Amino acid sequence: MTKTRDGHGPHRATNKQDVCMSGSAERRVVITGMGVVCPLGLGLDDLWAGLVEGRSGVGPLDAFPTGGIPLHHAAQARGFTGEIDNFGPLEGERKKAIRKGCKVMCRESQMAVAAAQRALHHCGTAMTHHAPERFGCVFGSDYMLTLPEDFTASVAPCRGAAGGFNFQLWASDGMPQLTPLWLLKYLPNMPASHIAIYNDL
Repeated sequence: MTKTRDGHGPHRATNKQDVCMSGSAERRVVITGMGVVCPLGLGLDDLWAGLVEGRSGVGPLDAFPTGGIPLHHAAQARGFTGEIDNFGPLEGERKKAIRKGCKVMCRESQMAVAAAQRALHHCGTAMTHHAPERFGCVFGSDYMLTLPEDFTASVAPCRGAAGGFNFQLWASDGMPQLTPLWLLKYLPNMPASHIAIYNDL
């Protein structure tokens, strides 16, 4: 908080962040919808039920073999399979677009889109007309994790006689085996891009 003089009396306390962000202390940002994809389930009802019941989202790690690492438990979003039903209620065209788009999304991006669609549905925006010029999309994300199987076909022709990786063969024999859209699945800006495109934001 900071104090400013209004010219008509004593100092008046105003919220500095409100003034800096909007230029006016009368504008507010409110949360109108929430969407959740987490280890306790999909959606607010699953999350709330898990919290009330005191359930833990941590369990045995089964997403990949753990024989060679000391980690055997993790908080996995097991309920999220990438099926279109995981994305919440969707009307025909948007449902069709997201189902098709999932082919060029990594799991993290799929989860981001699913959470966003659930939040939009929760606030009512996804089902009504809106003015695109009054909407935007900001989504914070870090590096996406590439799955080992994405490189199986490209690494195989680069193995040397002794079983090691021959870097000299990567450009000529390995890279051509990568799917052309491989990188698009893992760029950190892709969640926001998908969300904005599917919802005309």
